[in-house]
Amino acid sequence: MRITKDWRAKLYERFKFFRVWDTETRSWKREDKGEAYAACGPGWLNIIWELCKHIEEELEKMTPEQRESFAITDIKEKFGGLRFYCYGNDAIDEWISKAEDKSYVTCEQCGKPGVTQRVNGWVYTVCKKHKPKVCK
Repeated sequence: MRITKDWRAKLYERFKFFRVWDTETRSWKREDKGEAYAACGPGWLNIIWELCKHIEEELEKMTPEQRESFAITDIKEKFGGLRFYCYGNDAIDEWISKAEDKSYVTCEQCGKPGVTQRVNGWVYTVCKKHKPKVCK
């Protein structure tokens, strides 16, 4: 997937399991626009995209009820790594762990190989090119 300005919109359009909890109806509802879903840099888009494809494959093996109850609730950066929150199953958790591990060696800004580093109390995973821009 090519990183563009609207990479989040393409992610939500392609994968239909991004949902938020509706407190009024007490159920999951589809959310098409929430930037909170992917609060991380565009360099991790390919990691997230591949993970979503694996999740789709796992969902195909589930019953309709299990698929309906599955939801991705949050994607973000924390301590220099990808965090992917969802309600799923063990097989999906395994794919999530692999994606999170990959994020620790991938620049969050451009997707090239990166190094996790602490600068001024913040932890980032960036390449040499992006260190001065991100880690000041």
